[in-house]
Amino acid sequence: MKIYTIEHEKFNYDAYMGHTVVANSELEVRELAKGISADEGKEIWDSAKVEEHGEYTCHRTEPFILMSDFRAG
Repeated sequence: MKIYTIEHEKFNYDAYMGHTVVANSELEVRELAKGISADEGKEIWDSAKVEEHGEYTCHRTEPFILMSDFRAG
């Protein structure tokens, strides 16, 4: 699996602005982000910027969100 970031620039409160995700593909990254969406809505993640940052070398084998940027209002 690989380490990715996904983020958007549409400012909102009570919304996720981005995530660091461990996944097998960009599609999995987008689906994980949509799965926990808040007030930003699911659709924002379809056009959000995804970047790959390297290999994940630990023991977990299922895709997961490592950390998130959440703007509380």
